[in-house]
Amino acid sequence: MNNGYTSRSLLKIGNDILLQTEKENLKVESATLVKYVDPETQEVLYINNIPVSLKDSHELSNVAIIYNQDGKLVQYTELYLTKNAQGNFKVTSYIDNKKVVDKDTDEKFMTASAYKDQFNGPHLNFSVSKLAKCLGISMGLADVIGIGCAAACWLTAGAGCIACVAGLAGFAVGGDAVCIANAFGS
Repeated sequence: MNNGYTSRSLLKIGNDILLQTEKENLKVESATLVKYVDPETQEVLYINNIPVSLKDSHELSNVAIIYNQDGKLVQYTELYLTKNAQGNFKVTSYIDNKKVVDKDTDEKFMTASAYKDQFNGPHLNFSVSKLAKCLGISMGLADVIGIGCAAACWLTAGAGCIACVAGLAGFAVGGDAVCIANAFGS
């Protein structure tokens, strides 16, 4: 289970980690672990991403739990892409149990598989190098984030894109909103 990080995360949920969703909604079997090295401080962080499955939610909904090199909890984020009463995307995001995004969009809600069936994938002018430079991360991690957030950036314009990037990157990216939008050709 990702070198024990997912097990560690599950033990912290309900204690050090207070989520807006129930533990049963976590898709633990699909959890991933990403190593991140801060380009300025060289601090090593481990980001444990756990997908979340809710009624009328998009597959990009997730919890990202960040640990330092010593395995100490640093921060956690939650990203929920759900269907609102009008049938459009609603984007809700939390950092350390504090709501940072709560936005209804005008974009019609659909799951990733329905989106692929209809549009054959997002047609977004995405620049891996721009995103990597913007966030100060490796091209490899920027590519993972770009692929993971392409649909969210295309469908939810603005806040949804930023929340997705923050969730997959595993850290707050609020100050980088303009360069993230530029990286996705918005």
